Order: sequence, then structure tokens, then C-alpha cells
Amino acid sequence: MAIMKLLLDANNVPVMKDGLPVYKYADGTEMPFDAAATLEGLNKKITAETEKSTRFFTEREELKKAVEPWKTYKLDEVKKAIETVKNLSAQEILDQRGIEELKRTMRTGFDEEKSALAKSYEPRIKDLEKTISDREAIIYDLAVTNKFATSEYFSGEKPKTVFAPEHATRIYGNRFKVDINGHDYKVIALDETGKPMMSKKNHGELADFQEAVGILVEQDSKKNRIFKGNEGGGPGTGHNLSSSDPNFKNLSATEQIRAGLAKRKELFG
Repeated sequence: MAIMKLLLDANNVPVMKDGLPVYKYADGTEMPFDAAATLEGLNKKITAETEKSTRFFTEREELKKAVEPWKTYKLDEVKKAIETVKNLSAQEILDQRGIEELKRTMRTGFDEEKSALAKSYEPRIKDLEKTISDREAIIYDLAVTNKFATSEYFSGEKPKTVFAPEHATRIYGNRFKVDINGHDYKVIALDETGKPMMSKKNHGELADFQEAVGILVEQDSKKNRIFKGNEGGGPGTGHNLSSSDPNFKNLSATEQIRAGLAKRKELFG
């Protein structure tokens, strides 16, 4: 079920308030949608989540480097070796066999302690990896939703199509991926083979979001019912354009976006 729906008047024209399109929410309330404010808020969230992801990744790498030299050392054996050294007389230390035995004892102890220390850090490293993965998923949701929410095809006073931003996200969201690089990110469109979509306007460059959306809508088999002014309708008129899976409609908007991402990864890696 849609969480918000564009409000239309008797002439099927979007209702405006203070220069903004009005949407009706699931609880029956009607509020104008400010795309500019939404964009600013989403960008702030994306920046914060990207910084967290980078920080967790850096901490994980530092932990792995710190643990590496101590993987095979065992604390109990090291203590035993130290006690052995304390109890050795000067003559025993000078004895070559005693020295070799001491080396073996210390080597074994350090190796076992190193291994135990590495195992103790494994749960924390896994937690950090999961946190990074979750942060990247959140960044993907925010970044892609942001693009659809401000696209001229789906928002503004006169959107080009009948789709509201959330409907378009569910339908076309799996054709985009987010490339995260440190504190920056970039939304990249994918063609039908899963490769980055090339621009038809600027040859040799990647298609930007607006051009990619235009291509996807043009390629849609139901495009005659998608563009404004054509007969038929988009979501809300009985056409299930978002998914052929009957269980898909039971997911929340965020879950549907993530399901699209998972499907894209399954198909294209």
C-alpha cells in the first residue's frame, strides 16, 4: 500500500498549496510535499551515514592490523615462559640446549596467544562489517529515493509521468546502484545487462539520473499509459507495474527498494 498519493482535483490536475503539490497520506491527512527541503534533509542524512560507514571501515582495518602479529600467541604459555626465565640460573641460560628449549617454549607460547587474541577480535570485526553493510544499504535507500523524489518525471508542479516518486522508486529503483567513495557517493544507472548506462547525449560519458530515467520510461512496455496526457494510468488505477510477485505489495517502501537492490545483485553481481 502506498504511504502517500498525489492529490488530484476534479480535472485530474495536481492540487497545489503554497506552490507545492499536495499528497494524501495513508492516515488520511493531506500535506504539501516540499522536494527542496526533502532533498536537503536526505543529503544531510546521506553525508552523516557515509561518514559513519567510513569510520567503521577504518576502525575495522586498524583492528585487523593490530591483531595480525598476535594471531598465534597464547597468554598462558607466555606467562609460563616468563616464569621459566625467572627460574633459570645463569648457567642454564648459557647452556645451548636450555636456550633452544627456551626459544621453542616462547615461540609456542607467543604463537598460541596470537591465535587466541585474533579469535577474540573476530566477533567485533564481524559486527563492524555488518554495521558497514547496513550503513551502505541505508545510503543506497536515501540516495536513490532522493533522486526519484526530486526528478522532473515524478515531482514538481507538472511531473512528466503519472507516477509518484515512491511508485517510480519501486519500479525502476533496481536499475540504479550507489558507488560510495570515502565521504562521497554517486548514483549510477544500469542498462539491461547490469553494466553502467552510457549517455546518448554526451557520448563516452555515463548517463546522468534524469537521462537514465527518461530512457527507462521510454523502454517501458506501458509507456503509453505512463506519460501525462495519455490514456490509462499508473499506480492507483489497477495496473501492477511494480512487480509480478504477489507478495511484493505487502512490503514497506524501504523493503521494496532493498528487494529491488537484492534482485539487481542476484542478476548482475
